[in-house]
Amino acid sequence: MARYPTFEEYDAAGNHSEGIRRCDELLQRSPDDIHLLTTKFKLLSVNPSVASTQDHENGSTAVLNRLTTLATPIKDPSDLCRIEMAVVESQADTYPPPTTAGPQVAKLWENAVKVSPNLNQKLDLISTRWERAVFDSRTADMQQTLIQLKALQPRNRVVYMAHAALTQMLSLKSDDLSAKLALGLARKAVSEKFDQEDARLDCRVPGQVFAVQGAREDVEKVKGTRFGESKQVWEFLRKGLGEKGVNGGEGENGSAGSDPSKVVEGQESLPAEIEKSKQQFAILIRNEAPSSEIRSFAVNTIRLFNIATTSGARRSPADACFVAISATIRLFEQTTCQYYLLHAAYLAESLLRVNEHIHEARLILVYLYMRLGLASLAMKYFDSLNVKEIQNDTIGHVLFTRLSFLHPHPTTVRKKETYDPLKQPRRILDVYVRCENKLADTEANVLHHGQTGMLFDLHELRDSLRFSRTRRLALLEWRRIGRLMRNKCDEHDALSGVGPQVARNWIEARDNRDFNAAFDFGYNVETVLHGVDGKVPGQAWVAYSLVADCIWSLATGQHALFSDAEALRDEVASRLQDVPGGSPPGVTEPERLAGELAFQLLSVLIYAQGKTPDETKLAESLTSSTVALDNLKLQDLLSTDDSLAEHLEHHYVFADAVRLVIATCNAISGKSPTLVSEKCQELQQRAKDLFTKIQRHATEQQVRRKAPGVRQLMAEDDGEVWKELQVFGGKEMDGFCEDVAKAAKEGWEGLGRVKFVWNQL
Repeated sequence: MARYPTFEEYDAAGNHSEGIRRCDELLQRSPDDIHLLTTKFKLLSVNPSVASTQDHENGSTAVLNRLTTLATPIKDPSDLCRIEMAVVESQADTYPPPTTAGPQVAKLWENAVKVSPNLNQKLDLISTRWERAVFDSRTADMQQTLIQLKALQPRNRVVYMAHAALTQMLSLKSDDLSAKLALGLARKAVSEKFDQEDARLDCRVPGQVFAVQGAREDVEKVKGTRFGESKQVWEFLRKGLGEKGVNGGEGENGSAGSDPSKVVEGQESLPAEIEKSKQQFAILIRNEAPSSEIRSFAVNTIRLFNIATTSGARRSPADACFVAISATIRLFEQTTCQYYLLHAAYLAESLLRVNEHIHEARLILVYLYMRLGLASLAMKYFDSLNVKEIQNDTIGHVLFTRLSFLHPHPTTVRKKETYDPLKQPRRILDVYVRCENKLADTEANVLHHGQTGMLFDLHELRDSLRFSRTRRLALLEWRRIGRLMRNKCDEHDALSGVGPQVARNWIEARDNRDFNAAFDFGYNVETVLHGVDGKVPGQAWVAYSLVADCIWSLATGQHALFSDAEALRDEVASRLQDVPGGSPPGVTEPERLAGELAFQLLSVLIYAQGKTPDETKLAESLTSSTVALDNLKLQDLLSTDDSLAEHLEHHYVFADAVRLVIATCNAISGKSPTLVSEKCQELQQRAKDLFTKIQRHATEQQVRRKAPGVRQLMAEDDGEVWKELQVFGGKEMDGFCEDVAKAAKEGWEGLGRVKFVWNQL
């Protein structure tokens, strides 16, 4: 018998049409061959030569319909899984991700269950389908599986509860059919007193459904019963009673809106003075007080901090210090003077000498040092936070948003302990894969352990991790560090876990970042330090990074995040075209300029590497790229002389940009018409010269970083704040200045380690 065709052999050769023809030949002799039909479906799903999307869908749908109408229904679980996997893979680039593998696949599973001869085989099939649906997060298929299971086990309350939960998850609005069905199932469970049938039964789902739908009367009925023992019910009742949220309480971090009545007039105790300073600062911020008033306030709070350090109080020094830090950061925002950030950093360092266990001080130091361009110190303090597993999703952004543009090379964080920026993001990405697998395992086993009340939280957490913006930021940074330091972008399992490989799925991510993890006295220092004009990096930042990543992958033949570069370009263009003058929110001016250059380079590669290269548009895109390169105004950057590392990030951003120019020209040089090739070679030579100049200028900058210069910079204010800082010790100040100078020098040194882009990578 002739050898069976395989999808892999025809896909590798890109000859899908030939594979389909071969399958059709063999199917004429064996029309019911499951293997051939599955292979044909996979080939049809990826065949780019199909005339239209409708023809493509009709062809693959016809194959699935054929599989569902075989004379002998498919019973082998391995065959069913293979078909289902083929369908799920065909949906890989569909956004939003489908909740089902489709009616044909559902029919295949239903037919298999019907023809199974005994209950155990039926349950095995349903269990297999359930687990696969859970791991793929196909909620509609999960619900259908539970309906099948309910038909076989109508008295199984665990299945009933799980079915109610999944039905609610499928609801898109409060009055749709799924919402009504879920509400009916929940009310039935309460009215028939499921909670009294079995003391071991997890009864939380009905209360969760009521709370999610805002059914107050139903929630009130289950309050205090086993149906109401869930986080969702508790939060719903708390919200209804107008109670304060967790972040609004009178915790150790203090509150800008503290009750003034709690400060007794004329009271001279230190805690009362600190509490009063918090309220005063909130008023100054609310009234948009000028820098002169903020400066006077900062001086007074630094004095208060100094007094608190000798008081013996456990928390008072931290509270006083954080108010002083907030004031100095506000001064930076008003004046853009870097020395205020150094003042704030020195205050936080001084606090840690008093109490090394103040978590917020370490966190704010990461923010401060990243903003100052002193990433080696930021890495040191981030490492000391000992961030556990999925906590990286909420605070990992502090370090891993622009690390590639500040310090992409290894540094020493403790004695002989190296912190490698290329390895650390990978470890974070490993956390996502590991945690998501654990969560999926737990969710899949709900029918065994019976904790159906976990379904809402498990599913929400899995979605949160899968569509996490921090995950995407870390992945993009990891790949950028790889191309800067090794000319190579590696693959990672996290790529397959983020969902559809389309631009919208990356740009429209879920933002789990916590910008309230330190302190806030009516002024959020975290967004000020991390953002640009108060706007944190978001969709535009990710969009520009995606374009740059795509260019490098296409130009060097490495693994690309997206197979359709043109779709990426169009999506990014549509999102950025409505941005008014200036940079998009959360993007610095150098990042915007580099992003515009990258956008033109992507067009160059699209027109050059298409099946039918468009020479006219290619030449136009090269001209536009030349203009975009001119717009970087690198000569202005190369004439700067930093006090510390004010323009360090700009150097890395532009170094990355000109490397993309070189790589793009390498990719199309010699493969284009003479006129285009000449333009390309000219552009490439300019980029090479600029890259060399950037590295040379960085070398000049690094030799000037000395501790006396840091001390001089810190003393550049009018003397008031600087004078107050002296009380924390001359020796300590000397050590601080030494560390800052060393970190600045190390950052500039890193530019010399960025790889040159050779013609053969």
